[in-house]
Amino acid sequence: MNSGTGSLRHEGEAPISDARFVTGAAGRVALASGTDAEGRSVVYSLDGADKTASWVRRVATRRDEGELIPIAWTG
Repeated sequence: MNSGTGSLRHEGEAPISDARFVTGAAGRVALASGTDAEGRSVVYSLDGADKTASWVRRVATRRDEGELIPIAWTG
């Protein structure tokens, strides 16, 4: 959503339910994080720059290892 105009733009489907997103250059969605169906904390990156880009799981941890929370994208 553009906070200035209120307009919405569809960026794609989340790789997991209730995902949290981090944006990169020009506001493009770059990372998604959350908890998968097995209870692992996971982080995905969006591989590719166009509408056909796909999500790639980059890291997953067990619940007892703590939660993964990406805060920035530098790619």
